[in-house]
Amino acid sequence: MVLGARNLVQGMVEYAHPSRLVLGLAAGVDATHALTFVGLATARPDARWRRAALLNVLTALAFCAATTTSTLAADEQPEPQS
Repeated sequence: MVLGARNLVQGMVEYAHPSRLVLGLAAGVDATHALTFVGLATARPDARWRRAALLNVLTALAFCAATTTSTLAADEQPEPQS
């Protein structure tokens, strides 16, 4: 529940303020989340928890990659002409 709320708030902030700084921070939060769950996956002897943690790692890395890719794509777009 807390993770879903964090993802929702993070997405709303990214949408409202799509600056390079905000998107970079969002990617950093997702990467940190993935790293903490790598630690959980290696620390838990129970395979059920390990699978859940690794799935969480993959999801966080997917969010991180998507944010990074969209940031880089936005940087390559030409400035709109007025």
